[in-house]
Amino acid sequence: MAPRAADSDAVGLEAARVNLPALVVFQRPLSSHCGHYRTGYPPLMQDNVTATPTLCMVQIVLRWAWDPIGVSHIVPDEYDRYAGPVLELLNRAAPDLEVAAYLTKVEGEWMGLTPKPERNEEIASMLRELRDVMR
Repeated sequence: MAPRAADSDAVGLEAARVNLPALVVFQRPLSSHCGHYRTGYPPLMQDNVTATPTLCMVQIVLRWAWDPIGVSHIVPDEYDRYAGPVLELLNRAAPDLEVAAYLTKVEGEWMGLTPKPERNEEIASMLRELRDVMR
């Protein structure tokens, strides 16, 4: 399944900005990247929520663009537990700063890493822009 022209343009723009491997990610159907969303810690969504294209997009961005631990090439679903809450924020049109604050909290409080708030603001903006393209 080839991406639509609008998707390709948006993904290409964002891929250039964050070194997201767009050709690798988007040449295959979304279903090859996303199955069922299963929560782990912290429990923020119901278990076994079927993935939608928008949820898959969030999972892909968290894996390839956010990747605070640096394991995207090793553990493909490492950040899936955070995709549902991010999507919920996007669906209620939360400001980019609120989405970024959530990602910063995950990095600092739940992962024990040094948060990168500026980077998280870029990721939040990218997520909003991609979600708008997918509407």
